[in-house]
Amino acid sequence: MKKHSNLPDFSKLCAPEQNPIQDKISLLIHFFFLGSFSGFLWETLIFLVKDNTFRNRGFFYGPWLPVYGIGAVVFYCFFSSFQQKNIRSHSSIRQNIPL
Repeated sequence: MKKHSNLPDFSKLCAPEQNPIQDKISLLIHFFFLGSFSGFLWETLIFLVKDNTFRNRGFFYGPWLPVYGIGAVVFYCFFSSFQQKNIRSHSSIRQNIPL
């Protein structure tokens, strides 16, 4: 096999910078669309079983319902802050326990 000399040296590439704000916003956008799509599937399946007909319950074109997406984002924000507070309170309790 020939060795290609015109290929770039990928070992010199550095990893992209980690920006926690962009990561958080990206995660919230993913949760929004995941919640919107799963809400669309949920309501479609309910009406498919109940009425035996396909009914698009959304007011947008496409398979998403934004009310479920907003609910998923709020649910994530509430429980992620609750989890962080809960972890902090448990870590402070553990430090005061004599062994």
